[in-house]
Amino acid sequence: MTIGDNFEFNNTSYLLLGVVEYREIPYYLGVDNLNKEEYKIFKSNNNTLIEEENRHIVKRLLPEFSKELNRVLTFVGDDLDE
Repeated sequence: MTIGDNFEFNNTSYLLLGVVEYREIPYYLGVDNLNKEEYKIFKSNNNTLIEEENRHIVKRLLPEFSKELNRVLTFVGDDLDE
C-alpha cells in the first residue's frame, strides 16, 4: 500500500496517511473515510492488517508518523508553489 490508498478493515474504509517501519514491521496510519476524527495504527502480519493496540508501540510510532506527514505536506506544498 502507498500513501493515499484506500483500504478496508473490519468493514470500514480507511485512507492511508503514512507508513513507517519499526522493528522490521511495517505500520500504517489510517483515517476512517466517514469519521475523519478516527485514526488507527495497523501493522502488517503475513499480508494481513492487524490493529495495533499496544499503547507503548503506538506512543513510539506517533512521532514517526508526524515526521512522515510533515514530509508529505512539505512535498505537496512545494509542488503547489511551482
